[in-house]
Amino acid sequence: MVISLSSFLFLNLHQKEFLNQTNIILTILFLLCSLLILLFFNYKWIPVIFFGIVGLEVSINLIASLDNISYQKNFDYTNFTKNISESTAYLHKYDSGLYRTEKTFTRSDDDPLSNDYYGISNFNSISDRSTINLIDYLGLENNDNSFTNNFATPLSDSILGIKYNIVPIKNRRKLPAEQQIVFTSAFYRPDLIRNKVVKSFKQVQIRKNSSALPLIFISPSHKKINFYTSMPSANQNTLFNSIVGKKLIFLIAYI
Repeated sequence: MVISLSSFLFLNLHQKEFLNQTNIILTILFLLCSLLILLFFNYKWIPVIFFGIVGLEVSINLIASLDNISYQKNFDYTNFTKNISESTAYLHKYDSGLYRTEKTFTRSDDDPLSNDYYGISNFNSISDRSTINLIDYLGLENNDNSFTNNFATPLSDSILGIKYNIVPIKNRRKLPAEQQIVFTSAFYRPDLIRNKVVKSFKQVQIRKNSSALPLIFISPSHKKINFYTSMPSANQNTLFNSIVGKKLIFLIAYI
């Protein structure tokens, strides 16, 4: 049986990523140990040897399994967290009001939670469907249990009360690779160029959106709004018109 299994594993070595030579040799050794335990089953030290082999097998299996998982480099996480937390900490002192902050880049869907700021981006396995529907109607990136502020516009930022945006600085690329912020995604926002720069750091800067609405306000209109699928520009205009009680048209360009 051991010979047959060994032959099968070697013949199929190229078909499975986890079937490398080291794992196959270890498998054969543990099979041989199991066979020896069966042959010397009545030996008084067999229980101790058995549990020792089981413990060794579990440990080796754990190490081999974890080695096959790709991890983010530690400095990728620490650089991102350090730089974003530095900027949000400054914002808390600069403006102690109630507002939203967002970024034009992301590392995860829960960046606001991990970096201490109120943002749009969120991951929740039990996200409210009506919230996701609104995000979708406004044209922001979303799926069944998360959403981000990617594909935002000046109008959507203002409606959602995003008062500050954190954007990357090009000069950050001059830093050593192990010091640079690494993104999982980035969304270029040329409309933010005109926004006032509140503070610049080594790799990011904070820009202020002066047209952001407060998170709580009184609207003169209370009409029911009808949104349309795959028409974010129209939906944003409809929502804004309902908020201000006037019919205004904003031209929104997606880049």
